[in-house]
Amino acid sequence: MSELYNPESIPFTPQWTGVWVEAADTGRTLFLLRSRFEPLQPYVWGWPGGGPERGESLLEGALREFWEETGYEGSLTITGEIRLEDFKSITYRVTVPREFIPRLNFEHASWTWVGRPIPIEALHPGVVGAQLAWEQE
Repeated sequence: MSELYNPESIPFTPQWTGVWVEAADTGRTLFLLRSRFEPLQPYVWGWPGGGPERGESLLEGALREFWEETGYEGSLTITGEIRLEDFKSITYRVTVPREFIPRLNFEHASWTWVGRPIPIEALHPGVVGAQLAWEQE
């Protein structure tokens, strides 16, 4: 007897990563505005992130994306991990010692550090999902 395909039986395999960056000195979160060159959801605010490259772990890919998209060269502490099955993603929550001025690449048009509540309306859906998941834990 053959078994029917059951998508619930397939383990969660994330394809995307994000980095939720908080500054220890202010408690504020870094947001990047996606540029018009981004094919998926341009002009929305989000966090650094993307997909891992061949041979990278999800965490290695997330940190590489963070460094590429912000130019950050300092230390950081990983403080949490949020898995979102709906987005096939993992968001790593990290703390940096202090706010910094990002050196953006072509993927982003602007940046800002904001406190809570987050006063930004055009948020990437993955950011909204990660924040909701974190608050429910």
